[in-house]
Amino acid sequence: DYRPPRPIEQPRPVINLFVRQALADVRGSAVQVSVEITVDANGRVSSIKPFTATDSVPKRLWTAAADAAKRWKFEPARLNGQAVAGPMILTFRFAGTGAN
Repeated sequence: DYRPPRPIEQPRPVINLFVRQALADVRGSAVQVSVEITVDANGRVSSIKPFTATDSVPKRLWTAAADAAKRWKFEPARLNGQAVAGPMILTFRFAGTGAN
């Protein structure tokens, strides 16, 4: 019996000057950035890799999403009642300010 990881703390991405500059270049109302993570048996993020096509997202938004994902805390996945590492996809939404 497998139960996936469950988020218990979900800090938002930090929107600093560099992220704001990247958002100013975005055309449209929002950009979604998805990352694939592995949550270890202690409930911490142990690996992060892009899940959304990398050519469609400014690098600064990837960095902000990855930094936020590193700060998330989880109840680890469970397999037959034992805590185990498990995969998960997190999606962060950044509001764009550029013209449509």
